[in-house]
Amino acid sequence: MEGVWGMVAVLGLGAAAVAQLVAACLCFSLSPAKGLASLVVPGYLFLGIREHAYYRPVIGLWLIGLSAMTAGTIALS
Repeated sequence: MEGVWGMVAVLGLGAAAVAQLVAACLCFSLSPAKGLASLVVPGYLFLGIREHAYYRPVIGLWLIGLSAMTAGTIALS
C-alpha cells in the first residue's frame, strides 16, 4: 500500500508542477511584464492569469496536485 500512496504523492507533485508551467506560459502570453513579475514575485503567477479564460482549470489542476501531495504524504507517515 505504501507504493500506491507514494505514487499519489509523486503524481500530485507532477500535476502541481504542470499547472505552474502552464500558468507561467499563460502569464507570458498576456504580457511580458506580467511574465517577468511572475518569475520574481512568489504567488503572482496565479494572480497574473486571473483574466485569462483558462484560470479555473489551471487553478483546479494545481489544487488537485496539492491535495494529492498532502494525502500521499499523510498516508505515508
